[in-house]
Amino acid sequence: DEVGWFDESYELALDYENRSEGFSPECIQGLRDPTSTYEEVSHGCYWDYLRIYLPIGAIPIAWPSMPLPPGSLYAQGDPSHNSETFKVFAEANRTVMGGLFVVPQGGKKSLVFAYQLPGGILKKDGKNLMYSLAVQKQPGALDHPLRISVSFPQAWELQEPATTPSFSQPGLVEFQTTLTRDFVLDLVFTPS
Repeated sequence: DEVGWFDESYELALDYENRSEGFSPECIQGLRDPTSTYEEVSHGCYWDYLRIYLPIGAIPIAWPSMPLPPGSLYAQGDPSHNSETFKVFAEANRTVMGGLFVVPQGGKKSLVFAYQLPGGILKKDGKNLMYSLAVQKQPGALDHPLRISVSFPQAWELQEPATTPSFSQPGLVEFQTTLTRDFVLDLVFTPS
């Protein structure tokens, strides 16, 4: 059986920090100088085309502006290219939010997305409700710290999860780990 989720919005916050001590204060994608070394190029700005995969039917509510960075290859080759890179589309039976952004050397960037989940996210098993969150690591990327917070009605009892929470109180559970590989977080709740 499927159980409808609540008509609330949910939030995903991503924090980026570029610890590069680069050789150029400008964010220009690609090689500007053919004599640039790999060291010079690899310690520059952090370019990312971010994709967030949600269950099909999820509804984006709010997202950050993701304008085309002026130093990007697109902007260099086609100055009249669409200035907003944020898009919502369907891929592999998922709703996808994505866009291009850049974090300058020594810079930080926070991105916050809000969305509604479709019905059927919670699966019913007898008196319990099951929630599953799949987290995928980008192949080749370094291991990154990951913190997951899940809010739920305070009257619900969280059954002992296979992954030990770093923090738990009625209506909230948090998990802190290092993202070294793909994993699935399964949570079972008993509503009161």
